[in-house]
Amino acid sequence: VDGKYEELIGDLTDLICEELNVKEVVFEKELDQYMNYVLKPNFKVAGPALGKKIKSFGGALAKTDPISFVDKLENDGEAILNIDGEDIVITKDFVDIQITAKEGFTVSMENNVFTILDTTITKDLLMEGLAREMVSKVQQMRKQKNFEMMDRIRIYYNADAEVQAALAVHKDYIMRETLADEMKEIESISAEYDLNGHKTGIDVERI
Repeated sequence: VDGKYEELIGDLTDLICEELNVKEVVFEKELDQYMNYVLKPNFKVAGPALGKKIKSFGGALAKTDPISFVDKLENDGEAILNIDGEDIVITKDFVDIQITAKEGFTVSMENNVFTILDTTITKDLLMEGLAREMVSKVQQMRKQKNFEMMDRIRIYYNADAEVQAALAVHKDYIMRETLADEMKEIESISAEYDLNGHKTGIDVERI
């Protein structure tokens, strides 16, 4: 998140993580390391106003610090730009703001507030994702079988090596979230579910 908002919402990071299912919220001042930020003339508006200077306007925009320039436009509604030796008032509608995320990230901007998401999926995140999917499927099965909210259960599963590894690492989490007293692997289960692309047999019984 844009570092200039740390003082405003820095004490809400735990809530943000919980609501958006993210691992960490980082307030970053050097945003350009995550995104490509290009300013170009909005020819429809700037062309009639600048006339022959429109080409030079594009060159002047290319030489600006795009983040600080847009920040000026957003906060003040205008900025001064030297075009062919003349200081000219540039309003926000003169500029076409183009933002693309660098590889491994996605970025969004609204009202000059930047939010960047690191989309790199590590092995640990993959395993946690499988565990969370397991919890979700078991909770659905509890409802389908009309178990009471506090009923203790036993989980049976049949899974490939990747899912088995994830369930082993996150066994305590899965059992805690589903009120399971035991998780047991068995050879065959008729009910098969998709855990993030992995076909997994799952069944539950009330204890």
